[in-house]
Amino acid sequence: MKKDKVLILTALPFKINGNQSLPRFIKMFLDKDFTTNLYTSAISKNILNDPNFEIVSIPSLHEWLLNIKKTKNIPKKLNQTTNMKQNKFFKIKSDDVLPPFGALNIKTAVSKWFLFIIYIIDNLLLFLYLLILKNKFIKSFDLIIGYECGYTHAAKLLSKIFHKKYISKYQGTVLKSVSHNLTTARIFFPYNYFGINKSDLCIMVDDGTDGEFYARARGCKNIYFQPHGVATEVYDNIDKKLFDFTDYENKFIIFNNASGSNWKRVDRIVRSLQYLPSEIKNKIIILSTYNGPDKQELNWYTQQIKVDSCVEFLENIDYITSNFLIRNSNLLIMTNDMSNLGNPVLEAIYFGIPIISIDDGSLNKYIANGKNAILINLDKNFDINMADAITKCVSDTKFYNSLKENSKNNNSVFSLSDQQKKEYARIVKVINSHD
Repeated sequence: MKKDKVLILTALPFKINGNQSLPRFIKMFLDKDFTTNLYTSAISKNILNDPNFEIVSIPSLHEWLLNIKKTKNIPKKLNQTTNMKQNKFFKIKSDDVLPPFGALNIKTAVSKWFLFIIYIIDNLLLFLYLLILKNKFIKSFDLIIGYECGYTHAAKLLSKIFHKKYISKYQGTVLKSVSHNLTTARIFFPYNYFGINKSDLCIMVDDGTDGEFYARARGCKNIYFQPHGVATEVYDNIDKKLFDFTDYENKFIIFNNASGSNWKRVDRIVRSLQYLPSEIKNKIIILSTYNGPDKQELNWYTQQIKVDSCVEFLENIDYITSNFLIRNSNLLIMTNDMSNLGNPVLEAIYFGIPIISIDDGSLNKYIANGKNAILINLDKNFDINMADAITKCVSDTKFYNSLKENSKNNNSVFSLSDQQKKEYARIVKVINSHD
C-alpha cells in the first residue's frame, strides 16, 4: 500500500531544545505513517531518527546575511561603573509597549523590505531548484506545507504547478502589534504580512496574537484556529532530579519562562519588585529563563535597583526542565508585549498553576481575573499593582489557596494528542478533497 507523503518547507530550525512546535507537528505525520521530508534553511539536526523522515538543509541568502550580522553584533560588555543613563531599562517604563522589531520609521521600513526581498529571492531559488532538479521527487508528494512565513511563496507555487494540496501553518503572528492596521502591516512587516497566503487550509495557532483576523485579511477561508496542546506524554515521567530546589527551600517560587525575544519584557517583573515590602522580598524568588542579548544589562539593572536578591536568571533550561519548573512553582508570571498566551501559560493552566499576567485580552478565553489568575492593567500604575498582586499571593494564604484550587478546574486547555487529533482530521479532509 502506497504511503502518503508530505513535503514541509520552512526557515525555522529543527532542534532538540527551545520551541518544540515544529518537531511535534512532524511527529504527528510520522505517527500516522506518512513519509515526511523537511526542507529548512536554518541550522538543524534530525532528532527524530525515523526511517520515514528526512531533513534537508537549504542554502539561504537570508541565513548567510543573518550570520554576518551576528558576528558584527556582539553584545557590548557592561561594568558596574557604567553610567545609569546608558542602561535602557532606566529609560523605558513598564507601560511602554515596544515595537517588536524597532521603531516604525523609514529606516525600519527600508530594512524590512530589503529583508523581504531577500526572502523572495530565497523562495525563487528553492522553487527553481525543486522544479528543475527534483521534478519527479515533488510529483510523488500528496501534500505541500509552508511552515511559518519563510517559504510559503515557494510552497504555494509548487502546489499550483504540480497540482498538490497546499497547507500553510503559522505559530501566531507579530502583526498583532499593528492593531489591525493593514497599511502599517504592509509597510513595516511585509515578510509577516505577505508570508500569509491563500491555501487549502490555513492552520493558525491561537497564541493570543489575533492570527485569525490576519489570515482572513490575506484571503484565507478554511482556517483551523486553536491553541497548542500540552505534550503530557513528554512531561508525565519527568525526572525529579532535573532541577535542584535546595537553594530555594521555604521560598515562594515564581517562575518566568522567557526566550531571547525583546518583547518578553522581563524588565516589567524586575521593576515592580522595588515596590515590594522587605519582608515579601525575603520570602520570594523569581526564576527567569530570559536569555536575550540584553540579559547582562537587565541583570545589572536588577542590582542597581537592589532587587537582585530575589531574582535569578537561569542558564541552559530546556523545554522539559521548564515544564518541571512550572509544575513545581507557586506562580507563573508572564509580562510580554503583544500576547501572553504561549506554551508556558497553556502548561500552567493545564497543570493547575496560578498565573499573574497582563490584562491584554490574550488570556480571556482561558483564565479569569481573581479566579485562577491575577491580570493587571498595563498603565502607569502597573509596577505598584504587580507588586501588590505578588504581595497578596504571598501573604494572603486563603486567597492564594483559592487561586490554586480554582486552577485545578481546567476545561479550556487540552493535551497535545487531543489537539492533534482535531488538527489531523482537518488535514486529512483537505488531502481527500477533490476540488
